Amino acid sequence: MNIQPQFLSSPEYMRFKKRIGLQAMEFIVKLGIRCQQTKSSQLAINNAEDLEFMLGIEEGGSAILEALVSSGLVDPEGGEYHCAFFVQMNKQLLSNWRNGELKSIQAKSNKTNTTEPNSTQYNRMPKQCLSNASKDEEPFFVDESPW
Repeated sequence: MNIQPQFLSSPEYMRFKKRIGLQAMEFIVKLGIRCQQTKSSQLAINNAEDLEFMLGIEEGGSAILEALVSSGLVDPEGGEYHCAFFVQMNKQLLSNWRNGELKSIQAKSNKTNTTEPNSTQYNRMPKQCLSNASKDEEPFFVDESPW
């Protein structure tokens, strides 16, 4: 996770720090770590207690959540919270995650594809009848493939 030097003087962070105090950077780092662990800028925070667990604190989750939202560091989005600060400072990391997911999807689709362009196709040779079979016996066939 990246924290750019100009973040410390950004109006969003300054507002958050003014409301929360000296622990503001610690909370930002812990939320960023959570984003990195989940590989998502979305945080599922259903109540203040969820945020308290994420931050490792005993109380004050609702005040911190309200400060994060009012400062513009976190945006409420459909029952979850979008960490805007994480996206702004970690665009390359997010891009790498998306590219990795796309490559994984492509690899899975190539695996299910039976006619890959660079794969060797082996055609099985036709079965040949052995000529030394007696007239009374049913002839048997041998598969002449290399394996």
